[in-house]
Amino acid sequence: MRVLLTEEAATLLESRKRWWRPRRPATADLFEREFLDVVTLIADRPKLFPVALETRGRTVHRVLMEKTSCHLYYEIDEAAGVIRIVSAWGAVQGKPPRL
Repeated sequence: MRVLLTEEAATLLESRKRWWRPRRPATADLFEREFLDVVTLIADRPKLFPVALETRGRTVHRVLMEKTSCHLYYEIDEAAGVIRIVSAWGAVQGKPPRL
């Protein structure tokens, strides 16, 4: 399946990437590498990860990028053959994003 980013998710990911790089110089590109690896996994096996939210006709899954402690939230549109990443959220932030 094709994986797309919503504008909000793209903005959040860029912000997390900008935070990561200067604070982790020895692994500056780890965030991007892990993101690409997880996107590949989501594209191949979208239902592998648990449902984080199910409401008003929406089913949102969540996957943890373990090395960089970032959750990706995504929806599967099987009819369109598309997965939409709708949010990226720090796992240590305590509360989930508003979806």
